[in-house]
Amino acid sequence: MRKLNKCISVFFLNLLLILLISGCSPNGDTPTSPITVTNNLTTPSFDPTHERHPYQDIVNAVKALQPTEIPEHLLSYNCNRTFEEFDVNEYFTILTNISVKEGYTLDYVYCFDNSAGYPTFYIRKLSQKPYLNELELYEETGLLQAGIDRNIELQKNIMSGETLAWRNSIVINDTKQGFFEYLVLHIIGGQFYLWWHAGYNDLTFICDHSALQAVIEEVQKYYGMSEETISAAYKLDLSPEVEFKDHYVIITAVFFTSWGGFREGTFTISHDFPHIVINTEWKTLVEYDCGAVI
Repeated sequence: MRKLNKCISVFFLNLLLILLISGCSPNGDTPTSPITVTNNLTTPSFDPTHERHPYQDIVNAVKALQPTEIPEHLLSYNCNRTFEEFDVNEYFTILTNISVKEGYTLDYVYCFDNSAGYPTFYIRKLSQKPYLNELELYEETGLLQAGIDRNIELQKNIMSGETLAWRNSIVINDTKQGFFEYLVLHIIGGQFYLWWHAGYNDLTFICDHSALQAVIEEVQKYYGMSEETISAAYKLDLSPEVEFKDHYVIITAVFFTSWGGFREGTFTISHDFPHIVINTEWKTLVEYDCGAVI
């Protein structure tokens, strides 16, 4: 009975973590329903007068690092990592203006159930052994027992603590690019090894017209997109903006999701360490929905 209660609690904790930690992307093999391919629409030719934005190169380099196939051993309940999987610390070879605070490292466990599979990030001391699986992480932090006891307040406290609130342990070089790199890690850092319903986490940075064209061509290949939507998208101002205020930094950028379209996100981040995303606001610029259910 105790084991059953643990399994039930972990299931609901997974749902909580999806809402509080991760975003919600079919960027791997996902068991979706068959989709009609529409290739008969045309996209405007890329205009070379629109220069590539250097921030888009950063995003592209991070995405290129991410593996596209999920190791088979991860696709089972309470799976153990072998630590031959993708190492998220490789991100810092590209995101050179951010780092983990001294004495700590960024790590993750893989969360899997019958509806979704995704990584959950955490911070640990360099001297501490990594957690093998999600159950071990939740037991060690006390989150599992808090779930069994239905103690919502304790769950919130644990989620905002050092281990699971990993973003608070990221140190930012005090530059505009540094804060943008922080946002990149925040938004797309966990977009790998996504299985089934976790595939809704497909939020994509669109910093210039080369990225816009790439996204439209990819969507055209699988779902289709109207000429009207494409035309409206090409009229958008895509350049990200990073603005320093007295005590915080505001970043505005354009994103695309197949389940919502082109959206502008405005993120308010505390200027001083620990850096925290204080507020996030979303505005739909061009509506789009692929119509697929995964």
